[in-house]
Amino acid sequence: MAGDCITGKCAHQNQNARGFEIQLTQIDGLGMTNSFGTLIGQLDTYMFDKIELIRGANGLLTGVGNPSGTINYVRKRPENEDGGEIRVTGGAHDFMRVEADYNKVLTQDGRWAARMVVSHEDADSYLRALHNRRTTVSGVVDGQIGDNGILTMGVTVRDDQQDSPMWGSLTLNYADGSMAL
Repeated sequence: MAGDCITGKCAHQNQNARGFEIQLTQIDGLGMTNSFGTLIGQLDTYMFDKIELIRGANGLLTGVGNPSGTINYVRKRPENEDGGEIRVTGGAHDFMRVEADYNKVLTQDGRWAARMVVSHEDADSYLRALHNRRTTVSGVVDGQIGDNGILTMGVTVRDDQQDSPMWGSLTLNYADGSMAL
């Protein structure tokens, strides 16, 4: 994975394994449909505890696939103690990022717990009039049912917005300066 993915800022790029593009992705071991192509780099990695690369003939493990591999994003799960963290980061071009991760034990015996992870990023760019804003909220509730069962429920909501005259393609002009239609 790219080094920037560790900070939650993955640039869109193709990932390859064994000479083939990785096109299969999972969240918590459940396959994601990639009807719009590979989704690598579009997820905020702060939501995840780890990112696994399952290399090899993933068709044997995840259904029909190619010989490259599968990327499995494992969400942060609740733990058996209360606590959390808040981080604020700033940088060039009015870059501002806020991250919050909070875990709460819901029952006295510790069999049920919940975890909320939130990230918000707001930044301009070196490109004129380019402004990106993205917010991701993830909540997971985890509990023990009986002696051997575990029930996990989770939801993730993303809101990515980009204001930019650069969306799509550049306008093309003829040599005399008139716009090409």
